[in-house]
Amino acid sequence: MKKLWNKIGAVVMAGTLAISGLVFAPQSAAAADAPTINANGAIAIEESTGKILYSKDADKLMGIASMTKMMDEYLLFEQLDAKKN
Repeated sequence: MKKLWNKIGAVVMAGTLAISGLVFAPQSAAAADAPTINANGAIAIEESTGKILYSKDADKLMGIASMTKMMDEYLLFEQLDAKKN
């Protein structure tokens, strides 16, 4: 069972790294000024200052399907990390 969770964790991590490489690819300054977001809503916040860098329908009430997926991934990695220690 432990090997299965390790494989699942490795697949999720590899997928996350692959996607992050596409999302954070270098862009020209002009492209960075006007991002095209294909989503109902989005928000980007600078962690150290809390400054909102970008928002699209940030005040609109929406479902949490994506957040649920992120929390599932977070809890999975927390459990994997706890088992290593």
